[in-house]
Amino acid sequence: MPLFDEINFHSEKAINSLAELAISQTKIVDEYINSIMKDIYVDKKIVSEKFKMLSDDVMQKIIYDALLKLDLDYDRKKITDILEFIKNNLESKSGSRYSLTKDLWLFASSKYIYLITRTKAQENKNETTVSNEGEYEVLGTNFVFSIQKYSGKSDIKFPDEKEKIAYVNLENIGVDFTLRTRRDGDFITPFGMKGSMKLKKYLNSKRISLHERDGLILLAKGSEIFWVAGVGLSDKLKVVNEPTHVIELRNS
Repeated sequence: MPLFDEINFHSEKAINSLAELAISQTKIVDEYINSIMKDIYVDKKIVSEKFKMLSDDVMQKIIYDALLKLDLDYDRKKITDILEFIKNNLESKSGSRYSLTKDLWLFASSKYIYLITRTKAQENKNETTVSNEGEYEVLGTNFVFSIQKYSGKSDIKFPDEKEKIAYVNLENIGVDFTLRTRRDGDFITPFGMKGSMKLKKYLNSKRISLHERDGLILLAKGSEIFWVAGVGLSDKLKVVNEPTHVIELRNS
């Protein structure tokens, strides 16, 4: 400070003014970033189309703030690596994952950018046996599976395949299934087709991202999949005249 005083007698005042200006500018930047975050976030996910319209500096600031909030180690290279990963996946429909920790990933696709964690469903290897009509808790999840005989209503409206309810024909199949997550060797006969295909290929065709697949609840007999809840139904459960049963997966 004495040396500064030799240059400028009011150096202390000048330095304090500079510090106040820096603090003020930081607040302005933070307010700007906060306003951007409100615009680009939907249901805890960043909308990719909006994110890619931002400048690199703003993108890096968002990544930096996220790493701080998650209490993760970072440096300049880490931030630029994450940004490069996101940019490389902004046109990808299926998306990809970037590992932040052993149990935490960043997912980026043409639709959204968000964090994913290892779930109980991903870790759980147990099966829930379905042997009759009724309701069943799906082990390791917060879901309940229901299978009921069709009531015979005449005004039936078949749900979209993305809904977690379906009208099915079990006349030749029987009520004898297991509820579980995916495994190697699983296959399905897609609705509207006669031949079977590997479940992995089927999920690729449905544009289901890699991390979402681990949490899907499957209605299976051995390695054959008859329903991927919220994704699609096997052709073997197709209703020709009238359903025999209604199946549904809902939160417990």
